Amino acid sequence: PAGGSQFVHERTLPPPPRPHGYSYCEGFALSGDGATLVRGCSNEAGGSTYVHTGAGYAQTALLAPGSHFGFDLSFDGTALLVQDSAGARGFRRGSTGWQSQGHLDNGDGTANWNFRHIAISRDGKIAAVGNSEERTIGLGPINPPFQPGTAANANGGVMVYQYKASGWQLRRLVKPGSSNVGDAGFSVALSGNGNLLAVGAPADPSAAAGIDGNRNDASAPNRGAVWLY
Repeated sequence: PAGGSQFVHERTLPPPPRPHGYSYCEGFALSGDGATLVRGCSNEAGGSTYVHTGAGYAQTALLAPGSHFGFDLSFDGTALLVQDSAGARGFRRGSTGWQSQGHLDNGDGTANWNFRHIAISRDGKIAAVGNSEERTIGLGPINPPFQPGTAANANGGVMVYQYKASGWQLRRLVKPGSSNVGDAGFSVALSGNGNLLAVGAPADPSAAAGIDGNRNDASAPNRGAVWLY
């Protein structure tokens, strides 16, 4: 906002030019301090991750290809998740630029590309990677080793990682609290310190309303629910 409650247009960032003129941008993320903007732009050759920083949001980095749908940044913009078909790639910005911090797997199940189903805490220490078709056996938070399931167990889940000096490390897999197939992990959100995880399950079939209803009910297909951990 400029001087109060009104937002004023500051700058337009057109899609990056491409030899054949076919380019569009769909996924975006903005750091909490507003100093770093990330966008994913796709063209006939695939997708790329563009990083813009500073008051004018000049392009300062071009990162390895990934999904052009899903990104998330820490508050200060130094930790980045870039969604791909099997999870997310982690990046950290240091004195020499952006460095890869490895891959965060999305668990057992079918590859997911579309829509954003990843999140990073504002302090950059906790990451959540959702997979609406995750099929590991179990309910609620479970620790490795995991027991692989089949397509019949594909009720979704979220892989939770913690950042250590050695990189991202898997902490646990968070499954929904019922065996109903509800696409849990289709969307995820984390609190600032990563102590609270919200998991969207848009196809959850319970007819329950409010908080802590009958999670095992299956009488209302595609009703939807949110699991909190």
